[in-house]
Amino acid sequence: MKRILLFSLVLVFILPFSFGQTRQLGVPYFRNYTASDYDANNRNSDIVADNEGRVFIANFEGLLYYDQATWRMLHLRSLTRPTSLYLDSKNTLWVGGYNYFGHVVVADNGTIGLKDSENMSSLKGEVLKIWEEDGHIVFLANNDRVYRVNDNHLSLLRRHTSNNEDSVDLNDTQTITIDNGLKAVAKTGSGLFFYTDSGELLCNITEKNGLCSNNINRMVYNGKGLLWGVTDNGVFSMSMPTAYTYFSHNEGVQGEVYSMHIYNGLTYVGTTNGLYRQNGMSFEHIEGINHLCWALTEKDGILLVASEGGLYSVDKNEHIRQINEYDTKSILVNDDVFITGEGKGVFLNKLSGERYKISPQKNVTQILKDGHDCMWLKTIYGEIWYRTKNQSLFSKYTKNINKDGSNSLMQATLVKIGNDVVVVDAIDTEPFLYPQFSYTDFSGNTWLTDKENNNLYVWKNGQRQESFDAFLYPLRDVVIRTMFIYKSQIWLGGESGVTVIDRSVKDPAINNVPKVRICSVIANGDSVVWGGFGECPKKLPTLESNQRNIYFTFAIDNPTMLGRAQYKYRMDDHEWSAATDQHFALFNDQRPGEHVFQVKAVDAMGREIDAVSIKFEILAPFYIKWYMNVLYLIVIAFFIYLLVRYRISHLEREKLRLESVVNERTAEIVKQRDEIVKQKDEIEEKSRSLESALDELGQAQNELIRQEKMAMVGKLTQGLIDRILNPLNYINNFAKLSIGLVKDVKTNIEDEKEHMSEDNYEDTVDVLGMLSSNLEKVGEHGQNTTRTLKAMEEMLKDRSGGIVPMNLAIVLRQNEEMFSNYYAKEIAAEGIKVTFNYPSVELPINGNAEMLSKCFMSMLANSVYAILKKSQREKYKPEITFSVTDDNINLIVTLRDNGIGIEETILNKVFDPFFTTKPTGEASGVGLYLSREIIQNHQGDISVKSVKNEYTEFTIVLPKNK
Repeated sequence: MKRILLFSLVLVFILPFSFGQTRQLGVPYFRNYTASDYDANNRNSDIVADNEGRVFIANFEGLLYYDQATWRMLHLRSLTRPTSLYLDSKNTLWVGGYNYFGHVVVADNGTIGLKDSENMSSLKGEVLKIWEEDGHIVFLANNDRVYRVNDNHLSLLRRHTSNNEDSVDLNDTQTITIDNGLKAVAKTGSGLFFYTDSGELLCNITEKNGLCSNNINRMVYNGKGLLWGVTDNGVFSMSMPTAYTYFSHNEGVQGEVYSMHIYNGLTYVGTTNGLYRQNGMSFEHIEGINHLCWALTEKDGILLVASEGGLYSVDKNEHIRQINEYDTKSILVNDDVFITGEGKGVFLNKLSGERYKISPQKNVTQILKDGHDCMWLKTIYGEIWYRTKNQSLFSKYTKNINKDGSNSLMQATLVKIGNDVVVVDAIDTEPFLYPQFSYTDFSGNTWLTDKENNNLYVWKNGQRQESFDAFLYPLRDVVIRTMFIYKSQIWLGGESGVTVIDRSVKDPAINNVPKVRICSVIANGDSVVWGGFGECPKKLPTLESNQRNIYFTFAIDNPTMLGRAQYKYRMDDHEWSAATDQHFALFNDQRPGEHVFQVKAVDAMGREIDAVSIKFEILAPFYIKWYMNVLYLIVIAFFIYLLVRYRISHLEREKLRLESVVNERTAEIVKQRDEIVKQKDEIEEKSRSLESALDELGQAQNELIRQEKMAMVGKLTQGLIDRILNPLNYINNFAKLSIGLVKDVKTNIEDEKEHMSEDNYEDTVDVLGMLSSNLEKVGEHGQNTTRTLKAMEEMLKDRSGGIVPMNLAIVLRQNEEMFSNYYAKEIAAEGIKVTFNYPSVELPINGNAEMLSKCFMSMLANSVYAILKKSQREKYKPEITFSVTDDNINLIVTLRDNGIGIEETILNKVFDPFFTTKPTGEASGVGLYLSREIIQNHQGDISVKSVKNEYTEFTIVLPKNK
């Protein structure tokens, strides 16, 4: 209830409502229901909606109805297909079909059925239209006759004439009026049109926008913001009128949106595929700008486009000029110049083309200027630089200096609040958590997301503006990379295109608070206890003792297409279930006695809907009734009597048995003497077995000695590596110096050329060339040898220590940020789709965070290498997927890329030390070997699958910490 009151405050104080409809900005949210959704024929001819949120559809197979939870079907007599529906003033649904007419009746248990009209033999043909006339139900058949229903009895009323109400509109257009005078018009073959009461076209929705069909047979409006329509290719439901619309790839927005700007009265959108301009309800690509557009801004009436392919200008006649060819990630207009953050530094520019570098910081993604004339820069690596008004050079921003002299500022971002710029660290909690995106509007509101670009909210005057939360709640899962506010419109751009919120639209989904409704109660999978129609009882009929498996369905009566409601339910005041968008709950093996089922919801607008409840009772089975308890006592007493009689008889038999045993024992003593001799032989055999065990123990001791010797060899090898590296460094250094000396000698010989014979000169030059080549080979092989020794030294390190209880999710988040920053250039250049998918909950293991991070980053580097190698040979869509799943025993880490892959013949060698598929000068061949050693030290396992030129997939299994 608090959230509903808060939402109302938004409507009153923030959102300027218009009681007339403004021009639709985009496509309203809608959903198609296909034949596979409702499990019936895809052809539909008519539709009506009742005041409980249910819709009834004349389907080719029968009467189809949907209660927002479940689709169900009622078949007509002799499988006749329905053709026309009508909901009269008494809320009775009448159904007409081919040679059929009847109405829906509700049983005591809330189920519905069809009751046929009497004297249907007089009806020949198909029912075209049903209406009310003089208090009676009247319908027109295609035999040009009008029939009347009186006490469910059909009688011929008159012949059809075109002047009466029974005339049927046979044209291809249907028009209905919805809220605020808005009109919905369905034109055969042209889709759906929306007009204002003044006749202005708002929008046209067609198959191009994703509508199931352009041929709409019938529409109905439920009066609460939901328009339904039926076609020969399914059913659609659309939120209209609505404050929330969108532009997706169907409307021409190709790729992820990174920048937007209003220029020359039109909306321009920059995506990963280039620059686009709005043209009505669609966007058109601007030819000539095909690269990722990082930022859009305007200077002196010129649109500036910062893109991967360089900096462009677009004038009002849409003439495009390329100002430079450098990757430009950010731009700031400052007086008569503009400042750009490029791959090679920060530059001050003029429209004439003059430019000079003002800072060497590369890949600056954010440039801001505060109210004190101080300029701030943020790089792609999360570094922050600033320059005050009196400084000529930029200084690196530091948070705190640690004892070792390092800066404690990790990855950070810049947020402009009013005239101030705030630096927010990735680990800060004040003044707010790290936002991946921020935007400051003309009213001084700062719009922020979380670190995943989701959950947009507003900050002002040092605190969160909660009054905006309810309005933004439906878009909490939308990824937002850019936004701007234009008049009453909020434009948001991200992964799924452009979303527009028009605050001037009076949205029924906002004004109408829905209710939760229990749609059905079913026992044991097939027995309908409550069918959902009529007034829901407070208590259900008593259930039999064997009806212990209870299935509930539920829904809100007025949903919106913008998002799905979330439900929580419980039985008998137990804990509420987790929130779910499913419309059912199953309770098995319920105990006999009285029960109460409750369900509540949070709708798509974030409003909490009051819970509804229903009581029911399950009878106790006959075998626990009182008279059965008396019978049980009598049976137990009888069995005790039999047991006593049996015990007395058993004691008498035992006496006789003991006398027999005494005689048998005497004979056994004689046999024991012979057995003693046999036991002696067994003892001697065990002695020999003990001697064998002692021999095996000696062998184990020898094995331990051998392992100690191997450890000593490892230490000796470590010492040899140290002894070899020092002279090898001298060899490498002297090789470089000697190459320089050879060059000096060649220079001296050139100076003395005229004093030497031609043969002597050429021989000397050839010798010096060979000497220089040999020295280069010495240096190259020396470097390779050094790399190999370093790899051996790395292999000898002990990685078994430092294992403590830890949360693997923290390491995964750090690796995700490190990878995105370190390889940002490669990801952007090659269009690599990188997906990190792991649970947001704690992932407990016993491990060494540093070793695991090193292992994951090494394997991710291999994936980038494989993709870059493949990209050099062919064009394709590179992908890297890093996912983690939990099977309650182990954490399963999967790393997959679609790079060059690994040949099957060498797949079993990739974990061998010093084996590599890379050139000798690029790798030493110990990365995967060390990765396997780290995983095995964590009691885990690692495996690989690959297909050459298709993919490579590594699977790591780590045991969870119980």
